[in-house]
Amino acid sequence: MQRGGTHPDDFVVLTDGCSCRLLSVGETCVVSVAFAPLDGGPRSATLTASASSGATSGVVLVGAGIYRPLAAVEQRAVTAPGRVDVGGIGFPANSYVTVGWSGEAGTALVLTDARGEFRARLEAPRSLGGGRRTVVVVDPANRFDPIATPEVLVTVASGAGGSSPAHRGGR
Repeated sequence: MQRGGTHPDDFVVLTDGCSCRLLSVGETCVVSVAFAPLDGGPRSATLTASASSGATSGVVLVGAGIYRPLAAVEQRAVTAPGRVDVGGIGFPANSYVTVGWSGEAGTALVLTDARGEFRARLEAPRSLGGGRRTVVVVDPANRFDPIATPEVLVTVASGAGGSSPAHRGGR
């Protein structure tokens, strides 16, 4: 079995009951393929089987990639002014995402790595005030499902001084 076409890495062969096997006329074999898109939008590839005679038979594989990313924070509480460490997975690879407070000041533009992951430090300005606030991650190119926009709740305490919050170290 050989994968080819435009997006062959988006289709993973799970089981292959055909390779290294001689089939008689009318005999069949089964190959299972999973769709694991590396990017959003229409995706396609081919899967080709070759015979010892040189003949080939193939199928076209198609799918629609939709991102369903996740985000998390290291600390669920912060004193403003301070910082919150945010991480995410499942985003478009090597792309920029915006990390910020929902409807508030304090955003960061972050580049994801080749696996679509990121880590960022988000400032919690004094103007954020106290209470429960939402950290959101937005894809400026709008490539993932808006229903699945990652959000994380953080409790913010209004601080009197300008000290940074205590948080776990050891990255």
